[in-house]
Amino acid sequence: MALALLTSQMTREEVLVSYMPVLGLPKHEPSLDLHMMIAKELSGDIKIAIALGRMPLQVASELIYLSQCDQESVFKTIDYLMLNNNYQIQFIDLVKDMSFIAGSSITEFLLRADLTEIINDKNLSNPRKARKLMDHLRNLRNPTLAMAEKAFKESLASIALPEGDTIIAPQYFESPYYELRVRFKDQEELNKKLDAIASLEGINRLLEPWKS
Repeated sequence: MALALLTSQMTREEVLVSYMPVLGLPKHEPSLDLHMMIAKELSGDIKIAIALGRMPLQVASELIYLSQCDQESVFKTIDYLMLNNNYQIQFIDLVKDMSFIAGSSITEFLLRADLTEIINDKNLSNPRKARKLMDHLRNLRNPTLAMAEKAFKESLASIALPEGDTIIAPQYFESPYYELRVRFKDQEELNKKLDAIASLEGINRLLEPWKS
């Protein structure tokens, strides 16, 4: 990378003050150190992805501490599924955690049959594969959450909500608030639906999936 070449030709102070602003980079030591490590530790394909904006620096800063084999395994999965920046950040955090729990390398962990089945599913588009893979990884890391989500879906299916209406759980059940979506054409229909929903049995069970 350009910074690696520059630092071989001039002092760090000159690079920080005169060249990093030109490259659109903050002129402080940690930023220079990160870019130097990227230039030294990562493969050409990964560096190209970073330069083209296909991989955020936050992910690159995690990759540099992995083995070369694990770097390539993570990058190939990210690149194959064309994960967006947010998914990339979540993905590397999840596979690092889960491989540590499993006592394996990331490369070995990503060869699990349940993961390769999702990644190689020819019936799914890449965006759907990405969502399914991320959901599966979250469930593996937090099986209690997975059970709560399953219990919520089962409870929702068991109550007789008016046609066209539904209840949406907070993401990962991190918030105490649920979302009620109601379709109505006038105030009279709205009032009738709200009264009907308020009197339904099973609402409390629906809102407490952890106890199911």
